[in-house]
Amino acid sequence: MKRNLIITLQNWMEQEERKPFYMIGMKGVGKTYLACEFAKSFFDSYLYLSFEHNKELAAYFEALPESELLSALANYFELPEEMIFNIPFVFDEIYHCPGFVDKLMHQVQDNNQLYWIFLSSYDVLSASTKEKFCCHTLFPLQFDEFLTAIGKDWYVEVITAHYKNRKKLPDIVHHELLSTFDEYLWIGGMPDVMNEYLDMESTVNVMERQHIQKQMLLYGMEHEAEEKTAYKCIQVYSTIDEQLKKQNQKFQFNLIRKGITYQMYKDAIEFLVRHNMLYRLDCLGKDEQQFKLFYPDFSLNYSARNNELTSVERQIRLQNYIIQTLREKKMNCKFWEAKSQASIDIVLHNENDNTFTPIEIKKDGKSKTKSLISFSSQYDVRNIVRISGSNFVENDENINLPSYSVFCFENDIDK
Repeated sequence: MKRNLIITLQNWMEQEERKPFYMIGMKGVGKTYLACEFAKSFFDSYLYLSFEHNKELAAYFEALPESELLSALANYFELPEEMIFNIPFVFDEIYHCPGFVDKLMHQVQDNNQLYWIFLSSYDVLSASTKEKFCCHTLFPLQFDEFLTAIGKDWYVEVITAHYKNRKKLPDIVHHELLSTFDEYLWIGGMPDVMNEYLDMESTVNVMERQHIQKQMLLYGMEHEAEEKTAYKCIQVYSTIDEQLKKQNQKFQFNLIRKGITYQMYKDAIEFLVRHNMLYRLDCLGKDEQQFKLFYPDFSLNYSARNNELTSVERQIRLQNYIIQTLREKKMNCKFWEAKSQASIDIVLHNENDNTFTPIEIKKDGKSKTKSLISFSSQYDVRNIVRISGSNFVENDENINLPSYSVFCFENDIDK
């Protein structure tokens, strides 16, 4: 299925001088498929090497002296050494062999025309090594990618155009998009689940596939983190459904066990966030111990039953989806609350002019007007955004957006 990151790969390919491409993302998000489809589509041939499925080969390359890496790579593929600079390479799951990557980059850093793509489910490279790469993260399917996958890609242009001009969509189109978006909230953005849905033309096996995706993440925690950290990671993950159901979604360690503190689990939380197994939302103006945790894909929330979402479950998934989207677009977001029980779901920090954009996710027709007034009295507010099931609405005071238009967000949300 078509992914938005393919455009980034094309632009990278067309550059006269390019660094090797480094793509990270949670297991099952489609890194290998995207990289190989890209290589097949734009080149006559390519070479693929997986360190995950060939542990002996990973150990062999890891142990080689730096000076022998390129010749060993050429010998493995039975190629003249000079050819390895001119053929696309896909190196998969390099977290099994990080030393190989480090040493290899010392050998090839002066060659600026490589078509080399490195993939990893776990972000194991140092900051200094990353500087030698073109780095990107692959996220679960956005709603526009979902529309393309189900053959409704014309809606992407329609939504984008109305997002830009803030004009109402015809009611029949608006309600069709709301229905399709609800379908997306049920299925989620993981390619394996999406393929099952497309193949079966039914949601009958969707929850089973989502369960498999969650088990893959738990397996990764258990086998890739240190033993003590892995145990804590699994404990944290096991509480996320319950954490998100609470009226106040701030992470509470007593849901793991009484007496647990942030410092005791800080390493586990950092592991989960760094490797895109959870998204962390911090509280604006508060210390690091005030935060919320969300799934890497909203469909991993297991509160849903009987192939339908309650209003509460839908709200949780919608909030998770919006945070996913903001993370993908590298937008600086937090939440905000005050002692008076005033709260804002999401706050964007516009760093260019040090202003803030509160984002309210409306439900049941209720509005957090008092909270917005309280927030505006403390911070310089640029815009107020309300996301709901309503159509695009022209309003001088607020930006009112339907939930299906969130994928259109840019770095600054302006009127």
